[in-house]
Amino acid sequence: MELSRSPIIDFSHLHSPNPETRAKAIDQIATACRTFGFFNVINHGISDETIRDAVDANRRFEEAPPEVKEALKSGDVYQPVRFGTVLDSRGGHGSGCGTFVRDFLKLYSFPLEDWIEFWPSYPTDYRSKMGKYSKETRNLSISLLKPMLESLHITDPSPLLHKVTSEGMQMMAVNHYHTGLQQQLSNSAAQIGIPPHTDHTLITVLLQTSPGLHVLDPTDGNWKEAVAPSEIIQGGAQNTLQVLVGDQLEVLSNGRYRGAVHRVSQCSPDNCSRISVASLLSFGMDEVVEPAAVMDGDELLKPLYKGRSLRDLINHLASGEKLPFIETLRIMG
Repeated sequence: MELSRSPIIDFSHLHSPNPETRAKAIDQIATACRTFGFFNVINHGISDETIRDAVDANRRFEEAPPEVKEALKSGDVYQPVRFGTVLDSRGGHGSGCGTFVRDFLKLYSFPLEDWIEFWPSYPTDYRSKMGKYSKETRNLSISLLKPMLESLHITDPSPLLHKVTSEGMQMMAVNHYHTGLQQQLSNSAAQIGIPPHTDHTLITVLLQTSPGLHVLDPTDGNWKEAVAPSEIIQGGAQNTLQVLVGDQLEVLSNGRYRGAVHRVSQCSPDNCSRISVASLLSFGMDEVVEPAAVMDGDELLKPLYKGRSLRDLINHLASGEKLPFIETLRIMG
């Protein structure tokens, strides 16, 4: 599969004392968000050790005794911490490609001290390893969000940033793809993976232990490999993380930035054990997200999206509605 043409952003350039270097990095981010909704980031400051520890903790959790995972099982989308195996056949985004299966673990993670006691206690170092990774990815996400908002020329981004840093949501979403899933479900029709979708976030920062993440290239309508296989090492990304624009940022930008449509392809039937760890940064649960005030010359741009909150999304998911949530927000005509 062809590799995505989205740029690789050197995070260190955003803190360069050279204004031209910083301006170029911001322009690269803006271009990536407008064109692809996605980019890779290097030199992000999260050590390989921290990444490996997060992957290791989740791999060992997957190997935990059944009763450990059973205690966390829940199909209730309102639960802040839950584990399960999901059959995913959501529609939209031109999917129409059947049912997908994966194991998942969802963890609310900000404020960390409010939620970490509900996280898995097996393995014994799970909370410390994943807690450190969640903190560092949240800091990275906020550091990336600042130049994103700057590049949008929003009239005053400071209140938006304050809402995210003080009241925003972070959730860690761990997905595990393995061949045992089909055997457990006795459902040969289910593919191992996840169907095309967008995330209802501001931004998602993702690491993956092996290739499989594909992003839809809006310029030609083809699926592309998100990151070169050579950039992925067993146990975690080799100083490369993936950053995806979410629905909330698409709405906030009034459509100038696009949510990344992405999927995970089916693993090889005889060799599949892939873990991804996503840090999902959003506004607060009840914060209504709507297009920010942006001027085009002397004219205030017309809103193209309805304002909705994260709780509205969860209610949408709980209803069983297959239509992507972002499609319900677009103002037609």
